[in-house]
Amino acid sequence: GVSFSRNFGIEKSNGEYIFFIDSDDIIAPDCIEILVGLMEKYHTNCSIVGRKSFMSKNDIEYSDKQVELIKGENIIEGLFNKFEGFITGRMYKTEIIKIQNLRFKETISMGEDLLFNSYYFMRCDSIAFMSGIKYGYRQHEQSIVNDLSNLKWFDIIEVYRELIEVFSSNKILINKIHYRYKTALCEAKYRIRKNNLKDTKLSKRLEKYILEENKVKLKNIGIKEKIKLIIFICFPKFTMYYKRRMLR
Repeated sequence: GVSFSRNFGIEKSNGEYIFFIDSDDIIAPDCIEILVGLMEKYHTNCSIVGRKSFMSKNDIEYSDKQVELIKGENIIEGLFNKFEGFITGRMYKTEIIKIQNLRFKETISMGEDLLFNSYYFMRCDSIAFMSGIKYGYRQHEQSIVNDLSNLKWFDIIEVYRELIEVFSSNKILINKIHYRYKTALCEAKYRIRKNNLKDTKLSKRLEKYILEENKVKLKNIGIKEKIKLIIFICFPKFTMYYKRRMLR
């Protein structure tokens, strides 16, 4: 699996930096040069470039933009808005990963990158973010994310539950995590119904999670996010169709 492979790569690595790339993705010719240059110029713990999802028939247009230095609590918050929690399109310090013994959780198949980044970024003083597109993330209709019948997708629910525990004391961030968690539960409910998984251990566990989460009131999130969540709750089929349609 991907987590085992990445952990194996970490163990064998002996360079100053670590960069992860999926075997079917593409990067701009200057992607690595830019990432290393940002790390060395600004002396940050991580550097990030923009990424764009594409299907095999689509082309990627690379671009350059101004660099933004991000510090303090804004680093972790960026995982849930500005640059997301993906593992690809960024450069890490080998020293931080190895000293802190950071590894990918091999028991999950979805959201393992968000979990890894959360623990890594907690150890960062600053990161450099260049939002210009330098990484192309290839999408497949049969991937864990896009295949509605793939039960591995449900691992993301446990990831959000762990993050809620880890960041429970951060009043601003916890609301953003709960927003993502509520959205994931909406999708989980739709996938359960779509695959006729009622009265299974999985559906009963999710039912319990939904009842618990319904008691949590969201604060400090934008009107746009609230509207998106309401639409997802009321029209899950339409929302899932739209999400899949956007990939074509």
